Amino acid sequence: MATITLNKTTIKAGETAVVSFTVDISHMMGVTNREGVRTVNDVTITGGTISAGYDFRTIAALSTPTTKVYQGTFTPTPNLDRTECTISYNPSGTDNDATSAVFIVDTRAPTLTGTPTIGNPNLTRANQVTTISFVFSEQLDQASFTTADLTIPAGMGTLENLRTTDGGRSWQVDLRAPANTEAKDLQIGINMAGITDVAGNPGTGNVNLGIYHIDTKPPSIVSVVGPTSIVLGDTDVTITFTFSEAVTGFTLDNINLENSSASPYVTYRPREPVSADGGRTWTITYRAAPGTTDSTNTVSIRNLDGVRDLAGNAAVPNSSANTGNYEVDAQDPYPTSATFDKTHLAAGETATVTVTFNEIVNNVTEDTFQIPNGSVSNLRQDTTDGRIWRATFTPTANLQSTSSSISINLNDLRDSAGNTSSGSLPFYDSTITIDTKRPEVAVTISDERLTVGQTATITFTFTERVTGFDLNDVQYDSSKGTLSALTAVGTDGKVWSATYTPSSGIESATNTIRVNLAGVQDAQGNAGAGSASSGNFSIDTKPPEVTVTISDERLSAGETATVTFTFSERVTGFVGSDGMGFEYSQAQYDTSKGTLSALTAVGTDGKVWSASYTPRPGIESADNTIRVNLSDVRDAQGNAGEGTGTSGNFSIDTKSPEVTVTISDERLTAGETATVTFTFSETVTGFSDTSIVVDRANGSLSNLRQDTADGRIWTATFTPTASLSNTRSQISVNYEGIRDRYGNGRSGTSAAHNYTVDTAVFAIISATVNGRQLVLQYSDETALDPEQTHNAPNDAFVV
Repeated sequence: MATITLNKTTIKAGETAVVSFTVDISHMMGVTNREGVRTVNDVTITGGTISAGYDFRTIAALSTPTTKVYQGTFTPTPNLDRTECTISYNPSGTDNDATSAVFIVDTRAPTLTGTPTIGNPNLTRANQVTTISFVFSEQLDQASFTTADLTIPAGMGTLENLRTTDGGRSWQVDLRAPANTEAKDLQIGINMAGITDVAGNPGTGNVNLGIYHIDTKPPSIVSVVGPTSIVLGDTDVTITFTFSEAVTGFTLDNINLENSSASPYVTYRPREPVSADGGRTWTITYRAAPGTTDSTNTVSIRNLDGVRDLAGNAAVPNSSANTGNYEVDAQDPYPTSATFDKTHLAAGETATVTVTFNEIVNNVTEDTFQIPNGSVSNLRQDTTDGRIWRATFTPTANLQSTSSSISINLNDLRDSAGNTSSGSLPFYDSTITIDTKRPEVAVTISDERLTVGQTATITFTFTERVTGFDLNDVQYDSSKGTLSALTAVGTDGKVWSATYTPSSGIESATNTIRVNLAGVQDAQGNAGAGSASSGNFSIDTKPPEVTVTISDERLSAGETATVTFTFSERVTGFVGSDGMGFEYSQAQYDTSKGTLSALTAVGTDGKVWSASYTPRPGIESADNTIRVNLSDVRDAQGNAGEGTGTSGNFSIDTKSPEVTVTISDERLTAGETATVTFTFSETVTGFSDTSIVVDRANGSLSNLRQDTADGRIWTATFTPTASLSNTRSQISVNYEGIRDRYGNGRSGTSAAHNYTVDTAVFAIISATVNGRQLVLQYSDETALDPEQTHNAPNDAFVV
């Protein structure tokens, strides 16, 4: 009888094994012989290859006078996950048929699977603990995985108590919060490089376990800001309290107003603080008490009792925050003079306006300077005399032969003490003449919707004759199209045209062509200003694209998924010509693994369709996609799609688990036990003692346990019942309640394995004399007579 052996029982990535074939000395393996190497037919291999073309060498040192040994090198298939494999040899005849023992090929690196979970991602107390749970694609070598392989930001907590909940595939680790810390969007990760599965395959890269947030830091008051001065009985005072973060529970009881000169009257006294930004900044408003003159006024924090941040942390109790000192005074400010530094302004010119007040004022704005036919900017206060303010006056464009004078707006004008004025004060003797008319242009396009093969005429029409206009003054996105050279239209120097050609592969709804007027001048030398733009036009020379998504990336028995086809724009040619379904020639997928239903439009914009995908039963496949052939799809402008659009990968598992039952000893006698092995086709849940079908009268099962290296294998100890005589029985498995990791199950009972129990001890039950014969009667058949076919009837022995 031939044998096939390997020098390894488990082969991982990067390893090989030596395969030895031992056959009868008279049997010749192979069909060719090249320098001692034989190419052998009739070899069946799973899980890898042997050399090139099943090549073997004769190993004389291992051969015997009756046997001959051939050896080859077995190389495992990449990316296999703990697969049971065998090698068989089946030449003509039966004398040298052989099958190796089952060996394991595991060449797939472990990865993280599913979505990790964090029990509580928001930690609000020092030393608060939350648990992170995560699952790998297979069992790990537990010694290879420690907390050193986990990463969190420095100082943002500690990871502890790393543990597995099922022997190395499902894991948990505890995260403990630090004190006095506030941070968001913190990431926990795993460095897979130091982690190996039980076969020794290392992981690669870094993966993210999740995001968490910490707020164990108590809030504190950052600042209290008030005015520098106020006016008696005339101006409301706003005090702003800024905390380090949003808080609740902040009231007037937390504020000391004893030295604030706040009005005691109901209409003007302080109200409870309010917040407009969710609780970080609070304000109170009140009016100074009438008749108060005080140069020393402050608002401070009395205490922070009852103040909490949004996580419930109590505020730092003691605080000395307060406003700066402010003065109460009741004198109104007003301007004493207002002048221009020029008498005439042309295009592009500005003038400096100088206004002198009777005292220093604090809230002068550009709106204080009321000058028609222009705008005020660059407001600044004299550094040596705070009573003097200057601003830049810029005349309005396109004005001819007009003039302006200065008026000062006194409304809300405030001095350093906070007193305000009202009304306005004109200065008619301060006038300036303005002439700022600049050339302008209108830009038009002959076609506002450009598609493949089209061009448009761009026309530039100026308000007057200009010089200096060329393509350098024209601004447009040259990545979307090109302009030809400018051509003068007519002889008046006011109109030019050019041809615009869109680029290919463009889809843009917003496009303009603009003219920078800075380099253009009219006959008076006034340069143009700013830019003039054409109306918007669209370009569509881009083919349509599609995104294919699937609603469920892990399909098991009884499940379906929705496949959604989302185009970048409205298309035609995607739905069948009869309007009732889907042109399946455009969908590319493995129909042996599943089927797509008819296509259904989603919405009314012609961009989205969906179909139901139903996996076929009995399928177990990790790599699947659905693709769309875009060659026959057109957008509204007639642009044809290119290439394909492909969904992300999804897996199918509609195959139910199966089990094989074996027993280590098929004939059990008194005092013996046997090991019963249950080998499933994949790892399952729900398997227990109650799942095992066995005749309890013939023996008992105990110590049911799962193999730690291969979770598919379970063993139990069978102890036969004493004093049974030659009793045959069976062991099988009831599939009810047993599920694989996708929830697939089956009904009924597995194939049974037969065994015999014979634990009865024979004894003499009678002795009689029959003439010259002594007849001994035993309780069971004996082997006293070597010729068993001559045994006396009824288990008797005659002497």
